[in-house]
Amino acid sequence: MDLRGAVCLVTGASSGIGRATALRLARSGSRVVLLGRDRQALDEVAAKTSGDVIVADLADPAEVERAAAESLAMAGRVDVLINNAGEGWAGPFAEINPLRAEFLVRTNLLAPIRLSRALIPGMLERKTGHIVNVSSIAGHVGVRGEVVYSATKAGLIGFSESLRYELAGTGVGVSVVSPGVVRTAFFERAGHPYTRRFPRLIDPDRVARAVLRAIRGNEAQVFEPRWMAFPVWLRGTFPSLYRTLAGRAQPREAWRPEGKILVETELDRLRTLSYEELKGFRGPEHRIVTGQSGTEYVLEIGAHRDDPRHNTNLRVIVSILPRGKWGRTESSDFIIAPDGSFP
Repeated sequence: MDLRGAVCLVTGASSGIGRATALRLARSGSRVVLLGRDRQALDEVAAKTSGDVIVADLADPAEVERAAAESLAMAGRVDVLINNAGEGWAGPFAEINPLRAEFLVRTNLLAPIRLSRALIPGMLERKTGHIVNVSSIAGHVGVRGEVVYSATKAGLIGFSESLRYELAGTGVGVSVVSPGVVRTAFFERAGHPYTRRFPRLIDPDRVARAVLRAIRGNEAQVFEPRWMAFPVWLRGTFPSLYRTLAGRAQPREAWRPEGKILVETELDRLRTLSYEELKGFRGPEHRIVTGQSGTEYVLEIGAHRDDPRHNTNLRVIVSILPRGKWGRTESSDFIIAPDGSFP
């Protein structure tokens, strides 16, 4: 597909993969529509791309429908939809709040389905268009400690594959781009490097290049880095061997008990703040804290609207990792209503 003059809607465009993709699309001659939750960050990307901005929370179905209608009203059409926005949660499945699990499903899976449903009819009418769903290697092979996240990404892969079959011959393409470990805002904002030698962090721009390659070549599946296709092949060809290797128990890292205490201490402090004060954490805040062991940690505090059935409630999330370390965080959360109560 020729991207010159194409109208491209990019979700999660305020940072990371979405931001890098929007910049590359603009350089390719596309008109970009930037969708995300952070107005200030979106405006910064818009200034670099001459793009249009839509502020919306894709966990809310009504917001998804509004964003789709607004994108069509702004540009008259959408030729390319890049479903990149996503949320994660790491920890034992038995400890995840069911509402948090639903939040991941709404953001990572239902929002792409709803946006695709809203925009595909116009593409079919014009006999041209493309959908790119940004998944993850976790969706192909499953990841311990990220059960719900992996399930949403697996669902996105299945949705994409089925939709590609259905749209074959219509002029509308569907691609999945599955990245490995990407340099995220968690590390960049905290200013602490990823120190593990393997797997190496990749820059969001590498994934953005993969997105554009998928669109131009109408590729069904793109892995970035490309060697990520190997574990997927191994799981499909030798499933028993793969499960044996993947299922080996890993020792619990010594920092986690102290990290969990620090998270709970921070949550207790945050519960003393008002609803209005907690709204200030919608753009995640990072700071350094030191445990009794002397270990320095990066603490991340974020807040977002909870279940759209009660979408004025806030979910406040605290996550922690040792400084300079990559991996699964220790995290916990709570919900606060506008009246200050804790549902």
